[in-house]
Amino acid sequence: MATNDRVIKQICEAFAPAGVTCKKMFGEYGLFVDGKVFALVCDDTLFVKPTPSAQMMLEGARCAPPYAGAKPMPVLDDWSNSGFLCELVAAVKDELPAPKNRKRS
Repeated sequence: MATNDRVIKQICEAFAPAGVTCKKMFGEYGLFVDGKVFALVCDDTLFVKPTPSAQMMLEGARCAPPYAGAKPMPVLDDWSNSGFLCELVAAVKDELPAPKNRKRS
Protein backbone atom coordinates (compact mmCIF):
# COMPACT_ATOMS: atom_id res chain seq x y z
CA MET A 1 0.00 0.00 0.00
CA ALA A 2 1.46 3.38 -0.99
CA THR A 3 1.33 6.54 1.08
CA ASN A 4 -1.86 8.57 0.70
CA ASP A 5 -1.41 12.01 -0.97
CA ARG A 6 -3.29 13.68 1.90
CA VAL A 7 -0.92 12.17 4.49
CA ILE A 8 2.29 13.20 2.72
CA LYS A 9 0.89 16.71 2.23
CA GLN A 10 0.16 17.00 5.98
CA ILE A 11 3.63 15.75 6.89
CA CYS A 12 5.36 18.09 4.43
CA GLU A 13 3.36 21.07 5.72
CA ALA A 14 4.24 20.21 9.32
CA PHE A 15 7.98 20.07 8.51
CA ALA A 16 7.99 23.09 6.15
CA PRO A 17 9.15 25.63 8.79
CA ALA A 18 12.32 23.53 9.25
CA GLY A 19 13.23 23.78 5.56
CA VAL A 20 12.37 20.16 4.83
CA THR A 21 11.72 19.03 1.27
CA CYS A 22 9.98 15.89 0.11
CA LYS A 23 10.84 13.66 -2.83
CA LYS A 24 9.01 10.64 -4.17
CA MET A 25 11.26 7.59 -4.04
CA PHE A 26 10.32 4.08 -5.20
CA GLY A 27 6.61 4.73 -4.71
CA GLU A 28 7.09 6.18 -1.22
CA TYR A 29 8.74 9.39 0.04
CA GLY A 30 12.01 10.64 1.45
CA LEU A 31 12.22 13.78 3.62
CA PHE A 32 15.35 15.85 3.10
CA VAL A 33 17.09 18.63 5.00
CA ASP A 34 20.24 20.24 3.59
CA GLY A 35 20.24 17.58 0.86
CA LYS A 36 20.33 14.74 3.42
CA VAL A 37 17.62 12.12 3.89
CA PHE A 38 16.53 12.22 7.52
CA ALA A 39 13.18 10.42 7.36
CA LEU A 40 11.05 8.15 5.20
CA VAL A 41 7.29 8.04 4.77
CA CYS A 42 6.12 4.56 3.86
CA ASP A 43 2.53 3.27 3.99
CA ASP A 44 1.33 6.48 5.71
CA THR A 45 3.94 6.06 8.48
CA LEU A 46 6.79 8.46 9.30
CA PHE A 47 10.13 6.75 10.05
CA VAL A 48 13.03 8.87 11.36
CA LYS A 49 16.69 7.92 10.85
CA PRO A 50 17.96 6.53 14.16
CA THR A 51 20.66 9.11 14.93
CA PRO A 52 21.65 9.60 18.58
CA SER A 53 19.56 12.79 18.84
CA ALA A 54 16.53 11.17 17.22
CA GLN A 55 16.73 8.21 19.56
CA MET A 56 16.99 10.53 22.56
CA MET A 57 14.14 12.82 21.44
CA LEU A 58 11.92 9.89 20.43
CA GLU A 59 12.73 7.75 23.45
CA GLY A 60 9.95 5.27 24.00
CA ALA A 61 8.71 5.50 20.41
CA ARG A 62 7.98 2.22 18.72
CA CYS A 63 10.47 1.07 16.11
CA ALA A 64 9.65 -0.76 12.91
CA PRO A 65 11.26 -1.37 9.53
CA PRO A 66 9.95 1.02 6.85
CA TYR A 67 10.04 -1.75 4.23
CA ALA A 68 10.88 -5.46 4.05
CA GLY A 69 14.53 -6.12 4.81
CA ALA A 70 15.21 -2.69 6.35
CA LYS A 71 16.52 -2.09 9.85
CA PRO A 72 13.96 -0.80 12.36
CA MET A 73 13.66 2.97 12.68
CA PRO A 74 11.81 5.09 15.25
CA VAL A 75 8.23 5.80 14.19
CA LEU A 76 6.80 9.29 14.72
CA ASP A 77 3.04 8.84 15.02
CA ASP A 78 2.17 12.47 15.81
CA TRP A 79 3.40 15.14 13.41
CA SER A 80 1.03 17.88 14.60
CA ASN A 81 3.57 19.72 16.81
CA SER A 82 5.54 21.75 14.26
CA GLY A 83 7.77 23.24 16.98
CA PHE A 84 8.91 19.80 18.11
CA LEU A 85 9.42 18.70 14.50
CA CYS A 86 11.67 21.71 13.84
CA GLU A 87 13.71 20.88 16.96
CA LEU A 88 13.99 17.28 15.81
CA VAL A 89 15.23 18.30 12.35
CA ALA A 90 17.76 20.76 13.82
CA ALA A 91 19.14 18.08 16.14
CA VAL A 92 19.30 15.32 13.53
CA LYS A 93 20.62 17.16 10.47
CA ASP A 94 24.19 17.61 11.73
CA GLU A 95 24.44 13.92 12.65
CA LEU A 96 23.71 12.73 9.14
CA PRO A 97 26.48 12.09 6.61
CA ALA A 98 26.92 14.55 3.77
CA PRO A 99 25.24 13.55 0.53
CA LYS A 100 27.51 11.75 -1.91
CA ASN A 101 28.46 13.55 -5.10
CA ARG A 102 27.23 11.70 -8.14
CA LYS A 103 29.19 11.72 -11.35
CA ARG A 104 27.05 12.50 -14.35
CA SER A 105 28.07 10.90 -17.62
